[in-house]
Amino acid sequence: MSSYALSPDVHDIYVDGEQAAVYVGDAVLVLGPLASALVEWVQEGPRDIDSLAGLAVARFGAPGNVDPAELIAAQVADLCDAGILAICPI
Repeated sequence: MSSYALSPDVHDIYVDGEQAAVYVGDAVLVLGPLASALVEWVQEGPRDIDSLAGLAVARFGAPGNVDPAELIAAQVADLCDAGILAICPI
């Protein structure tokens, strides 16, 4: 299973409450609460989807009839596409 960490392209992160602004590449992206939490958690060390899903459920609650890991995987994919997260080398 893949683990994810903060991309080396991230220059700075500013956190204000539950939101964060991330300076990545030559852009600043504002993240909502879930994306901000994911960035916070990977800063502590590489995380896989299951551990991120567990942390998200603990903080935000269960998402209802949807597998939390599927939702987190989609959000992580978006953060990877934006250059904020990266798959950790093995």
